[in-house]
Amino acid sequence: MERIEIILKAVGHLAWSLLLEGLLLIVLGVLVYLYPTLLIVLAALFFVIVGLTLVLIGLKVRKYSKIKIDF
Repeated sequence: MERIEIILKAVGHLAWSLLLEGLLLIVLGVLVYLYPTLLIVLAALFFVIVGLTLVLIGLKVRKYSKIKIDF
């Protein structure tokens, strides 16, 4: 019985997550339609954040990796 409750709770969280994500994407779509230059700013911001995240992950992997790579 406890497993079923855990599964139902997870499904409930997933449903709320999907609902909020959908609403956020609708609002974002309307904003991009109203302000097309916003798409350029959001894309640039996305690329910068993903790039910085990948660099930080690379540095962490390099720090804790036993394989030595010389640059």
